[in-house]
Amino acid sequence: MLGEEGWAATDVEALPLAPHARLGESHTMRSFIPRPDPVRPFPALRALGLATGATLVAATVGELGRPVFVGVPFLPFFAVVAILAWKAELAPAVLAVALSAAAARFLFLPPHYSWRVASSATAAQIGGFVAVGSLITGALIAQRVARAEAERAARDRDRFLAIAAHELGTPMTSLKGTAQHLLRAHARGALADERLGDGLETIDKEAGRLATLCTDLLDLARLRGARFPLRPETVDFAAMVREGGRGGPDAVVAVAPIGG
Repeated sequence: MLGEEGWAATDVEALPLAPHARLGESHTMRSFIPRPDPVRPFPALRALGLATGATLVAATVGELGRPVFVGVPFLPFFAVVAILAWKAELAPAVLAVALSAAAARFLFLPPHYSWRVASSATAAQIGGFVAVGSLITGALIAQRVARAEAERAARDRDRFLAIAAHELGTPMTSLKGTAQHLLRAHARGALADERLGDGLETIDKEAGRLATLCTDLLDLARLRGARFPLRPETVDFAAMVREGGRGGPDAVVAVAPIGG
């Protein structure tokens, strides 16, 4: 079964692969826990700085190209909002919408260089910019998040396949080596009963390891697909405690659910 330790940690790259570790009891499952995004210091100041800088750039472009943008004063501001939503995060883009609306009102809408909203047409222009800017921000943020999730899923799949291939290859190598050794000894007529017994014991152990790996892979698939049924069974706790007591004071009795 999948051990708790295999689901507790998230850092895989820092740990070497254990050649004979069970898939569920080692670090091999740890990479499939969603990793939290890195925490940046002072996120509010960072968002405000990005939004302010982007708004200043748009205002400068609009001021320098005033004859070009006379009929579409919000165009440079739409551009920086879209760039922030695509490349940065939600907070800077939302702040950029608000700052851009204020800057466009002050610089490009009549009366110029005034914060006063002189007419309903000006208010409608500002409201339209805020609405469209918010829609652009939401759409681009959603698309960026979906793309990041798809890339993360692809990386997790590739990492999983590499780890599974390694873990499955270890017992397969042992099985093949033991079988070849027994075949050579048999061809020479030197296959003693003791050697045959040792070889069969090794084959049985490695076959058991392969079966365990396959079970763990199926358990992982069920967990990731939210299809991990539990089979309740009647347990004799008195017998279990007696059995655990035979192992001495350090014996541990563990009860784990059985995956279907």
